[in-house]
Parts: sequence; C-alpha cells; structure tokens
Amino acid sequence: MSSKSKQAKKAAKPGSHIKRPLSAYFYFTNNLRDQYKKQGKQLAPTLFAKVSGEEWRSLTENQRKPFDLKAQQDKKRYDTEMAPYRKEKEAKVKRPPSA
Repeated sequence: MSSKSKQAKKAAKPGSHIKRPLSAYFYFTNNLRDQYKKQGKQLAPTLFAKVSGEEWRSLTENQRKPFDLKAQQDKKRYDTEMAPYRKEKEAKVKRPPSA
C-alpha cells in the first residue's frame, strides 16, 4: 500500500480547512512582490527573500503599521472562524490518566 493511499484515508482534523493568519512580514513581502512585478523585475526566490528581509528590517514602525494592521485583522478573522472548533475541543472531557 502506498503512502498516498494511507494519507487519503486519514480523516482531516476539525478546523483544518481554515486558512492560518499571515504575519505582517508576509503581507509586506506580498506587497513588495506585486511592486516588483509591476516594475517588470524578476528576482530569484533566494535573492527576493534576501532583499525583502533587508527592506523589512530597514522599515520604521510607522512604515510597518499598515502591515501590522492587516495581520491583526487576519488574526481576528482566524480566531472567529476557529471559535466553534475550540469550544468543541474544550467541551470534550478528558478521562483521568489510568493508574
């Protein structure tokens, strides 16, 4: 039996279909990638990671603020979508460990 068929039979965890929130840095890199595409620049992924990391570190707190706000909004969205699944998990009573 191949590993793919074993994975296909495994049941998905509740709430696993919900997209995880992005960090402020990822919002910044997505924005930077769009800017580069508009300018017609194409960088290798490794070079882009290096450039984006340097630019992120050089940003001031005021320049980072829009990306932080997007990340906070995304975190709130994730928390509201996960709330029913978290309540479900808390409602389950764990049995005491056996002696």
